[in-house]
Amino acid sequence: MTKYAYRALSTDDLQHEVEAVMTPGMDLEGGRSMEWFFEEWVRGTGIPHYRVEFTAQHTEKGYLIRGKLFQTGVPRSFVASVPLYAGGAGRGALLGTVVAAGPETSFHFMAPNQPRKIVVDPQMTVLCSSE
Repeated sequence: MTKYAYRALSTDDLQHEVEAVMTPGMDLEGGRSMEWFFEEWVRGTGIPHYRVEFTAQHTEKGYLIRGKLFQTGVPRSFVASVPLYAGGAGRGALLGTVVAAGPETSFHFMAPNQPRKIVVDPQMTVLCSSE
């Protein structure tokens, strides 16, 4: 980013530079744009609150975890990649990541053990609050 040496870098300039090097995992909306991120986390002021409801069904391959991730405190258009961990007797294991879009997002994962609870982002990688 030496082209910005000795001058102010605007938010739009930064967004353009991030889009030039973005990975597929950053492309939550599928348009090779980071507009969603800059609107929510740079220009926006909301902090999402998450709550999880789930069921676990035993199968021959382990446990099928089905549930819903509820998102409040932000506009309906808010999109975030939220990691969910299985909570139980030992250390939590990553079940997977849910792309939360809107007030309610369904998910399903397979797990080797039945979780007693699902924990939203215990590593605190997303600015949020949760139950």
